[in-house]
Amino acid sequence: MHYLSNSKRLIAILFILTVSVTFSQSKYKTTDSREITKKLGEYTTNSNLSLSENLFDIPSFSQTASLYKVINFEGMIKNEEMVTVFISDNNAFAHLSEKERKAFLSPANVEQLKEIVSYYVIPGRVDDHSIRKAISDGNGAASFRTLNGKTVRFLLEDNQIFIYADNGSKSKLLQTNFRHNKGFFHITDGLAIPQKK
Repeated sequence: MHYLSNSKRLIAILFILTVSVTFSQSKYKTTDSREITKKLGEYTTNSNLSLSENLFDIPSFSQTASLYKVINFEGMIKNEEMVTVFISDNNAFAHLSEKERKAFLSPANVEQLKEIVSYYVIPGRVDDHSIRKAISDGNGAASFRTLNGKTVRFLLEDNQIFIYADNGSKSKLLQTNFRHNKGFFHITDGLAIPQKK
């Protein structure tokens, strides 16, 4: 009888553990697989697509899409569970002539391009609320570690958030909380693209 009592107890515990684990997995599966869309201009971004896939069909982001293709951005972040990326539209490339743009986006330039992009990638999910809270907690400034081990800083100036990268570049945060399949992406008005001499 004592043996049966212990067996029943063990079976009950195993059942509870199995139900708990199954419930947890389904809870996260439901949360993770839920499709979230958001308009970017007249186009729709989708949380089930990669960042590159989200940008591919949007003409105003064609240069950034080309940049991500050259550096194999999805391969670059494959070991990261989640990433937050700050991107710019084609205006970030406007100071370059067509010839300069082609040279800049050349596969021969891949290491410099990876370095530039990595200034704007934060490991983990950082939404607009998190950025603003960190700025508030930091009395108007906040810092996050980037993919390349550098620091990106956010400063509130005249109620507008500006992004300062370790390479000295400054850009304005324009739109936030777009999702891709590995986290968030936000729109800025520029990248650290070398200026013409």
